[in-house]
Amino acid sequence: MSQIRIYMQRKKISLEKPAKQPACSKTKNFLGSMQFLMMRDASSIGLITDINGIQVKPIDVYDNLQFLNSAIPEGTLTFAMYSMSHGMTQDVAQTFRERKSQDTAEVVMGRQFLMAMLNVIYNINPDMLWLHIAHSRGGATTYSILNGMPDDQQALARAKMLCLGLGPAKPLPIRFGKDAQNVYSEEDYIRKWFAIIPFLSPNYNIRFVQPQSGWGNLTAWFADHARLGGTYKGVQDDYFSKARNKNGFYEIKKY
Repeated sequence: MSQIRIYMQRKKISLEKPAKQPACSKTKNFLGSMQFLMMRDASSIGLITDINGIQVKPIDVYDNLQFLNSAIPEGTLTFAMYSMSHGMTQDVAQTFRERKSQDTAEVVMGRQFLMAMLNVIYNINPDMLWLHIAHSRGGATTYSILNGMPDDQQALARAKMLCLGLGPAKPLPIRFGKDAQNVYSEEDYIRKWFAIIPFLSPNYNIRFVQPQSGWGNLTAWFADHARLGGTYKGVQDDYFSKARNKNGFYEIKKY
């Protein structure tokens, strides 16, 4: 059964790399505890969510969270929305359904989660910002999630969300957030084709960057598409540095 699993990562948690499962807390009934994990004032980034592409295993989620943990040492509350893989054929088919803004199981569950989070953070701190990172299929999933929200929820997203698409299967339009950027490697031969037509539209913020990944980081030995390859890892580092200077990341000192 298709689904999205939610994992939480914080800097203060001590991690040891597991054999099969990510060493992060699978969140249950966490919404009631959010007031202790989020700032009550100021307008810095107080929440980060991350959604993956296709053919991703739990250990890959662990690696993504470890990277975010290292790149954002403030320990800002971070959730990984793990979209489970069900084989290449089904994963690709679901991606194209989501590109058409059709509701897959991942979209429905992801929308429930994001809408709940929007309401929670608005009640805790209306000025707080939220960074959402979407890689590959995650861009198409995010597009369908946000596009299917009621108008009032979309308005909240436009006021609070900073969206970063990394080689997204569906670029995120600027209307989906306070800021929405889509970045593609010039050698991302898997996803960059989805950006060519939107690139000409004023409704999208899309840029292409020089490839920085070595041969060992290429997807299927030909495409610069890996989430933690040199190119997209560098894009994230640069984005975090600029966001830190402009908005800041909320530092959780204790819980």
